[in-house]
Amino acid sequence: MPKITALSSQKNDSSRVSLYLDGKFTLGLSKDLACRVKLAVGQELSTQKIGEIKNQDQEEKHLDSVYHYLSYRPRSEKEVVDYLGKKGTEPGAIGRIVFRLKKEGYLDDQEFARWWVDQRRRFRPRSRYFLKGELIKKGVGVEIINRVLENVDESSLIEKIILERKNRLADLEPSRAKEKLIAYLSRRGFSWENIKLGLEKTAPFLTKKT
Repeated sequence: MPKITALSSQKNDSSRVSLYLDGKFTLGLSKDLACRVKLAVGQELSTQKIGEIKNQDQEEKHLDSVYHYLSYRPRSEKEVVDYLGKKGTEPGAIGRIVFRLKKEGYLDDQEFARWWVDQRRRFRPRSRYFLKGELIKKGVGVEIINRVLENVDESSLIEKIILERKNRLADLEPSRAKEKLIAYLSRRGFSWENIKLGLEKTAPFLTKKT
């Protein structure tokens, strides 16, 4: 079996080392992995062991990539699985990475759904129907979605939208402003019943100009 003749830090990345077998460069791997598998000069490595180390190092690279992917915003489990799939990560490694991320608290579809709904409420309010559709596309389970959406108050969302758009409609006749609001709210999936209730609460805003 080939023998480890050197383990040297890489010039461009001090967190990685180059592994030499019988005087020839064989592969690069993280220092952490080299320590975990207890590599040492003079140690003999089988072809199978070399392959296992390569696979472990590749899996850790994919994991680091996911940490970076998660640094921008929370993700659903499906988003992470799809991301890894596009990178060519083998299914077994995807399963192990997802398991680790869940264990570390980086993946939780219920927390993700709550975050998503809160972001929509703050910046782009829309109906429960639309929110459900978005979360389904993200791969979140229906039970989780229903649990998260049960406390969403569509009336308050409608009022928020109307107040946010008040200045844009200030120069329009009340009837025209009302038409625009109804169309805008309908495009966001709100029911006519809830739209009507929301508009009734904003009656002073829509009263005829004098």
